Amino acid sequence: MRLSFCVLDVLDIKACYDGCTTTLILFQREVPVAVGKGVRQGDPISPNLFSAVLEDVISHCSWEERGVRIDGCPLSHLRFADYIVLVTSTPYEASEMLAELDIVSHAVGLKMNTKKTKVMRNCFATSAPITVGATQLEDVDEYVYLGHLITSQNKLKPELARRKRAGWAAFSSIRTVIDSTKDVKLRAQLFDSTVLPALCYGAETWSLTKSLANQLRVAHASLERRLVGLNLRQQRDRKLHNSDIRQMSGVKDPLRYVAKMKHRWAGNVARRCDGRWSTTTVGWYPRDKKRPLSRPPPTRWADSLAAEYNIRDTRGRIRVHWTTRARDRVEWIRCWDPRVS
Repeated sequence: MRLSFCVLDVLDIKACYDGCTTTLILFQREVPVAVGKGVRQGDPISPNLFSAVLEDVISHCSWEERGVRIDGCPLSHLRFADYIVLVTSTPYEASEMLAELDIVSHAVGLKMNTKKTKVMRNCFATSAPITVGATQLEDVDEYVYLGHLITSQNKLKPELARRKRAGWAAFSSIRTVIDSTKDVKLRAQLFDSTVLPALCYGAETWSLTKSLANQLRVAHASLERRLVGLNLRQQRDRKLHNSDIRQMSGVKDPLRYVAKMKHRWAGNVARRCDGRWSTTTVGWYPRDKKRPLSRPPPTRWADSLAAEYNIRDTRGRIRVHWTTRARDRVEWIRCWDPRVS
């Protein structure tokens, strides 16, 4: 993906910061501090400059034929600011790409943090070491990338455990307000806007099984009981069903919330026509690899969408695929809410 920026001349940018200062307030006293290096804190030009420099760095790396081929196109790396993921088919190729990136980065004043750079392999990879210069990178089975825990076995259970902790942390941040107000609607809105997004962060990319969906429901029910001021023993003593707790709390159903998020994001991905990897990988079917033997087979991301939105004939054959329906925005919205005309 090529980034386009309207960047001023380097001399013009330097001139903007000649004699520039920032101010710190200590004990109600303003202390001016000269900006001798970099830009001011919060200056909107900072991310643009960094992205422009990183784009120039990547353009000098000869990665055109590196990586893994998806529908004939090589996928060698993914970038989000300074979070860079290299995708390779062999450890030797990974070492070569890292060495090249390290050399080009040093030329513009960027330095790779080898302590934070990790290696993750799937079941098809060899165990050959991957190095940057004389430093061997650490192999890990899981890594947090953009707030989501990624595992080498593609397991969602560890990420759900993190989401549970994040949900309780979000609830703790609003507990004082929750305990001080009796307005049910306000409490529900606060819960749905604070706790639910923390509990379901990144749910657009989840492949939920029945077991994992039940774990999410149980975690949400525990938070919901705390919202209404009950614990599990009190709920059982009063013989209250979860539907009764839901009526008392007025919050959203977590599984429906996750399904809606995934539905909306799937529609956006299917309608993109700018060549993004998210769209390409959704329709990609690797024919040179076989899925690992297991019973039942691992759940794919699109399985729930296919089961819900594929139109089949009487023999069970697919007449209209869900991606075809998703390309029509109105039709896709109508799939979720039939009342839309």
